[in-house]
Amino acid sequence: MLLDNALLLAAGLADAFVEVSANRTSALGLENGASFLLEAEKSAIDQARQNNVAGYNDYRIAMGLEPARNFATIVGGSDDPAKQGRLTALAARLQALYGDVDNVEFYVGLFAERIEKNGPLPELVSTMVAMDAFSQALTNPLLSEHVWGNPNNRRLAFTDEGLEVIEATASLRDVLARNCTNLGEGFVGMTRKEWERA
Repeated sequence: MLLDNALLLAAGLADAFVEVSANRTSALGLENGASFLLEAEKSAIDQARQNNVAGYNDYRIAMGLEPARNFATIVGGSDDPAKQGRLTALAARLQALYGDVDNVEFYVGLFAERIEKNGPLPELVSTMVAMDAFSQALTNPLLSEHVWGNPNNRRLAFTDEGLEVIEATASLRDVLARNCTNLGEGFVGMTRKEWERA
């Protein structure tokens, strides 16, 4: 699929989103990458080393999170014996590569970290995305108290029709349904279809 837009065009936007939403390869994590990207991944790690990028735990501390105390803390655990076996082996591989948890590189740690319960991303990535949202994305002038916070200016900026669309949008599926045909009942979302809040 590398650089092959024909596949997306042939399937169409609706079917492509339904397929991506149902496909585990969309999960962020170690051992879940395409083989054709391995050289790019290696280059990213090499570039971080050449530029003296701080380590994984340094970034956790910078984001106000507790540093990982051991490799098992990074990869997490599971009640499922098969999954736990995989995680134990992954922690052992990281320990063999890095020796000390404070030596884990930023890029590797990002992908090794367990995905948060009830969340789509690991804790450090989620924290960094939130930091970006609150310091960058949410500083958009349209969201200011002078535009969004003022009912008259909000209506002028977004129009009544635009505000109705915004109010009616609660999910990624809503955006997709508004912009393509033939979506049908296929699941589209940022979580797995079977996911439930615990």
